[in-house]
Amino acid sequence: MVALLKRSCPPTLVCDIASDDGTKKMATNQCLKNPMPTTSGFLETPNSFQANAFIKNGISTGKELTVGPKRRVSVSNPDLTSKLCSMLPAVSLFGHYGAVVLTTLFFPSAAYLLSTFLTILVFLWVGNMAISSALGLVNMRRETSKDWNALVKTLPTEEVQKVHHVVILPNYMEHEAMLKETLENLGKSPMAHVMQVVLAMEGRERGSHEKAKRIIAEKKHLFEDVWATFHPAGLPRETAGKSSNTQWAFNETRRRVAVKEWDASLVFVSVADADSMFHPHYFSAITHQGLTMSKEERSWSIWQPPVLLFRNFFAVPSMTRVSSMATLIFELASLSNQKLFTAFAYSSYSTTMALATHQSVEGWDADVIAEDHHMFCKCWFGALWSGADVEQEKGNSNGIAYEIKPKVKLQPVFLPCLGYLVESSEGYFASLHARFKQARRHMQGIVELGYVVLQWIRLSQSVGFFRIPWRTHRSIALMCTKLHILHISSTAQVFSLFFVFFRGLFSLNMTQLIWHPIASLTNSWTNMSFMQKALSAYLGQMSFVMLLTCVTTALCVKDLMEGRYHQHVQDGENAKAPEAELTQCSYGDITGRRKKMLPGRMLSMLILLVLNDNLLNGYPSMAVYAVIPVILASWSLLRFKDFEYIVADKPEFKKD
Repeated sequence: MVALLKRSCPPTLVCDIASDDGTKKMATNQCLKNPMPTTSGFLETPNSFQANAFIKNGISTGKELTVGPKRRVSVSNPDLTSKLCSMLPAVSLFGHYGAVVLTTLFFPSAAYLLSTFLTILVFLWVGNMAISSALGLVNMRRETSKDWNALVKTLPTEEVQKVHHVVILPNYMEHEAMLKETLENLGKSPMAHVMQVVLAMEGRERGSHEKAKRIIAEKKHLFEDVWATFHPAGLPRETAGKSSNTQWAFNETRRRVAVKEWDASLVFVSVADADSMFHPHYFSAITHQGLTMSKEERSWSIWQPPVLLFRNFFAVPSMTRVSSMATLIFELASLSNQKLFTAFAYSSYSTTMALATHQSVEGWDADVIAEDHHMFCKCWFGALWSGADVEQEKGNSNGIAYEIKPKVKLQPVFLPCLGYLVESSEGYFASLHARFKQARRHMQGIVELGYVVLQWIRLSQSVGFFRIPWRTHRSIALMCTKLHILHISSTAQVFSLFFVFFRGLFSLNMTQLIWHPIASLTNSWTNMSFMQKALSAYLGQMSFVMLLTCVTTALCVKDLMEGRYHQHVQDGENAKAPEAELTQCSYGDITGRRKKMLPGRMLSMLILLVLNDNLLNGYPSMAVYAVIPVILASWSLLRFKDFEYIVADKPEFKKD
């Protein structure tokens, strides 16, 4: 078997990794070219790569570390195809926006037709999300009513004892008190005794070593282990940010875990923002789900909780609050309905060490900004490349490559993960500016459309376009469609509505409008075409879709305020964090842990608040936090300018 594992290894690569004492050690790359043979052929699972990182004759000694995937597919590569794919989203966006401007100025009928088409498309998209998010709320109420820790105890003890969790917390310039509270919340998990927490610090942050030491000294008793890594600045082919920091921490994590020789499919690796408050039973839930799956399914899975940016829901400006509602609706809808479009990993998520160390994945790419979406797409295509390798091993070079099929699935875990909205301590307008800075970073994820297209092209070039099953082509096309609607079609629709609205406004007789407003508007409505009336009605925003999203949001906020999602959370035998610590929180934020019934009128008040926010600031929020940032991101793509990881302000954090 060892001889089989050693065959066809690529040339050795060398890199530096951080050791326990902070010094650098050399690590080599010896990845396997082919999956591990089995008695039934080839095991179509990332565990086939476990031989590289989790066997005695290899990386498990801690002296070796695989660096870089078997195939590096990146839009930052210098070849022409990669550059064209990196420009593709920008070309599409400016093509849409340019068509809106030209038709509005010179072909009004065509402008109304284009705006109507985009409006119908977005209305169907948002309508589907509204219904799906309502179902997601029902799912969240159902799943949080279960005692996941008790369900884990029903599983065979010998299997549960094989499970380990690693939580990577990449952070930069975050409040020390916030990081401590994040660890306290993780310590509430009944799985904390098999949890290793990695404080992924940035070496360029002044005082990061001292801050990490203080946090570790105070919170280490809550977990199996806690350690810190320090990502150095200025490494080649890296973009400073969450993804590169996560990869640096993951390399060290991999070295440590490899020494222990654990089952890679039972090591769950979670990545979270510094302010993420996982539901205490989240890790029990993914443990239960993972152990009730087959090893192959578990190894190709990514787990995602609904991320609710509600911790400071009432403290932020209305325009910022609207964006948190949009995130809630999008995340709940994506998780509860994946029949047509797959969901993407977002912000805080989990996978297995088996998938993260697969030879077609090899961790996080260090040259991207949108690390969550990108990692999911990378893993998804990694499964296709793995299928291509299997077909090659079988000697199938002419027929349909049936092994090239989607295997990676995002598994929803309807236990909410709470986070903060960006907020500045310097006042209202500073908070709006902080949210704009964050929106600029988020919209840089538009490049992921180009990345998916590039992966599609490379796979087709390697295997042959017509040898790839049509179902696989269909899945890739739907992924491209979702990314296009998310970043381009939806913002183009808002852009077109503003142009059409102002054109219609300037065409009115302003004197007549001032002195006889009702008659002027009545005549204008009578003279409108059907498409113009449809657009005007849509601009009114009072639709069933809006009402449904407002009710869903209000119910979710009320549930959090009443502690409905934490009804089974209590100090278990393995939950080490004291209850006194966990009930404290920064100035009156929503933690979801305070079990207190609210008056019946509170729901009506929340619905009115959410409805008011949407009516007054829905479109302004889209314009400021979506249209303008995506234009800036697309302009950077056309100029081949590297993206910058923009750090937005968080609320001033202090314990009660």
